[in-house]
Amino acid sequence: MSPDSTSATPFNSDLMAAWSERFTCYTAALGVWLTHRQLRWWRPLLTGGPYLGVREQGGLWQFDHSPVPWAGGLGLTVRGCDDAKEARAAVDDLRGVGPVIVAADVFHLPWQLGYRRWHAPHWFVLPPLGAAAELVDPLAMTTERGRQKPFRGPLPPALFVGWGRALSGDNTVHQFRERSVLGTGPTQLGARYRWLEPVVPGCGPIRETMRTDHRLAGPDACHALADYFTDHGSDSAAYSQAEDVWQAVRQREFAVSAAEADPGLMPPQALAHWRSALEHWRRLPGLLLHARLSAEASRPDAARAVVSALRRVAAFEGQHRVGEPAVEVDGWESR
Repeated sequence: MSPDSTSATPFNSDLMAAWSERFTCYTAALGVWLTHRQLRWWRPLLTGGPYLGVREQGGLWQFDHSPVPWAGGLGLTVRGCDDAKEARAAVDDLRGVGPVIVAADVFHLPWQLGYRRWHAPHWFVLPPLGAAAELVDPLAMTTERGRQKPFRGPLPPALFVGWGRALSGDNTVHQFRERSVLGTGPTQLGARYRWLEPVVPGCGPIRETMRTDHRLAGPDACHALADYFTDHGSDSAAYSQAEDVWQAVRQREFAVSAAEADPGLMPPQALAHWRSALEHWRRLPGLLLHARLSAEASRPDAARAVVSALRRVAAFEGQHRVGEPAVEVDGWESR
């Protein structure tokens, strides 16, 4: 158990809503799950970060937003099956002990803008049995379809027939995204229903590793992406993983907000460093959107601004990671 576990408090959805603009669907779900276990629930999600690792495979990239996969580091593994009754029985059994993360698909979630429009990973948390019978999804963001608001609502009787449906598993980008969070074991992608459960209920975190062969991290990751857009930025298909860059921005938003709430998370110079970095990172999602539209319109040098921005953020990466000793840096790496 974590040293903070004895200070855990009942879930407070209003408290989590204050973090909604800093989450991804993964950190939102894991954060809600962690609030039942420790007071400073953000710390396990930020250890070793802010971090970015990338590994190119078949013209696409796996993006890692933590040095080791979050799920495995928290002692969680993914389970799956094709039968709704079996899935519900397994999840209800786990809810007798605590909250349960469901690994779902936005296509089947009525509160998501992607409902019946597109497929994408989306995790949410079911409350423990005996707690308030409501589902809370604190993620908020602005998309091309409009404003995605946090959700709080009652659990439907037939949850696993509809809302619990998982991804099909045939999309490589989605496979990479799930692999980054789940680690090297089975992902259960392709099962009709998927959920996370403790490897051994009541025990502490397990040791988990991530494949690091051919992985570039920190400034090298940013420069590799810049090189990629230099070579391929005129092709609109090059922007199919813009959301993974957005997740890197959100992770840095999360780190800065957590450090402001938790002075013990990082020293003042580290917080100042990441505040400065964030000003540059925040520009990237908009630049990627503009570059994609420019590529679709066959405009020259579509990715020039994206490449420049990636070179700039590279200067901040690999330094002041949470939980590491402070290191004096004489100058920033640049190209």
